[in-house]
Amino acid sequence: MSSSDSAPGALRRLITEAMGTHEVVAASLGLNPTDLRCLELAAGEPEMTPSRLAELSGLTSGAVTGVLDRLERSGFVRRESDPTDRRRLLVRVDPERLGELEAQYAPVIERAVKAGSSLSPAVAAEAGAYLAAVAEALGSESDRLRVA
Repeated sequence: MSSSDSAPGALRRLITEAMGTHEVVAASLGLNPTDLRCLELAAGEPEMTPSRLAELSGLTSGAVTGVLDRLERSGFVRRESDPTDRRRLLVRVDPERLGELEAQYAPVIERAVKAGSSLSPAVAAEAGAYLAAVAEALGSESDRLRVA
C-alpha cells in the first residue's frame, strides 16, 4: 500500500486535485482563484453582504471590494441596496453566469456520483457525512491559519 492509498494520503491528493480543478475552472471563466472562491461563497448565501463575504473569505474589506469589482465587471454579480436597509449592500449572483460555473463542475460531480453509485444507501450517507466533516475541518483550519 502506497502512502497515497492511506486515508491521509488520499485526503492530501483530494485537496491537491481540488485546488487544481478550482484553478482551471477559474481560468476558464476568466477569473482568478480568489474571485471564484468568493463567487462560490456569495452563491451560497442569498443575503450575502460585502462584510459577510470578507468574514467568510478571510479577506480585508478593501480586497473584497476589488473582488466584487472584478466579479461585477465580468457579469457574475451585482451589488444592490438592501430594500429593508438602504445603507446595506447585497451581493446578487447572476443565475445565468452561475449556470456557466455549475456546467464547469458538472462532469467531475457526475463522475464522483457514478463512482459512488455502487455504495449502499447507508454507506453513501456515511461518506456524505465524512466529506462534510472534511469540508468543515478544512474551513476551520483555514480560519485558524488566517488568525495565526
